[in-house]
Amino acid sequence: MGKAQRFERRLQGMVGDAFARVFGGNVVPQEVAQALQREADDNARPLAGGRVLAPNRYIVRLGATDYDRLAGDEQRVIRMLKGCIQSHLAEQGWDIYGDLMVALKRSGTLHTGQFRTSSSVDPDTPQPRSARDPGSAGDSAMTQQPAPDYGQQAGYDVPGSRYVQDPSGYQPGYQNHDEGYEQSYGQYGGGQPGNGGYVPADEASYHQLSASLTLDDGSNRYYQLTEGATVVGRGQEAQFRLPDTGVSRRHVEITWDGQTAMLADLGSTNGTTVNGTPAQTWQLIDGDVVRVGQSRLVFRTQG
Repeated sequence: MGKAQRFERRLQGMVGDAFARVFGGNVVPQEVAQALQREADDNARPLAGGRVLAPNRYIVRLGATDYDRLAGDEQRVIRMLKGCIQSHLAEQGWDIYGDLMVALKRSGTLHTGQFRTSSSVDPDTPQPRSARDPGSAGDSAMTQQPAPDYGQQAGYDVPGSRYVQDPSGYQPGYQNHDEGYEQSYGQYGGGQPGNGGYVPADEASYHQLSASLTLDDGSNRYYQLTEGATVVGRGQEAQFRLPDTGVSRRHVEITWDGQTAMLADLGSTNGTTVNGTPAQTWQLIDGDVVRVGQSRLVFRTQG
């Protein structure tokens, strides 16, 4: 949005506030819904591959009188506002990362009829228990708006995560960067569809290796596998979280023992392919390309 448009929006807000003070008007949910749609429009950011990331966390601040008036019907109002945002995002074909959340908050500085909206990308926004979870195993992972936090940065520094963000990856502000995975790893024998993706035993390498998954979207995000099981998905329970609504919350599991990596689809909605071949289980080798949703992951080994 250009400076002139932003100024016009601020001017519209000031005019609305003035009328509220003079006439004592009340905030109505429809006005808030329109403001939240503008909030999404103003804060949507482009991602690699022509996709667009919109905020998933929305806060509506109301004056005390309006808050008290809406608080008695707060859950219905929130459901309506969420529905409006979801419809708008789907219509635009935009992505979000994390659950969609709308909250109403009281403000002591706003007069009757005034309200303020704000938004952010928050991959750790929890889904309320009463809401339908669209992304558990076997889920319908949010209708294919393309993908999403997305985030304060597309590398998403999620606390406790083991994946590594290359310094040249996306930084706050959604800067674009070059394709980022290492190409210099040595390769060894290949799993083929004819043998179910498994490497024959005599071809397996038994020395200690390191392994990683690289998100092939230009962000330079990669996840260093450790021994044991790693869940890849969109949900908070996944160790490697992907900004893609076509990915289930728990999409695939990759088990790494220091020598071999076994992939298993966890009953995902949209399925998994390895090198273009549908896969339920697959022994990965260096250079394999795993596709989940709209995301491409490149498996790399080194050692």
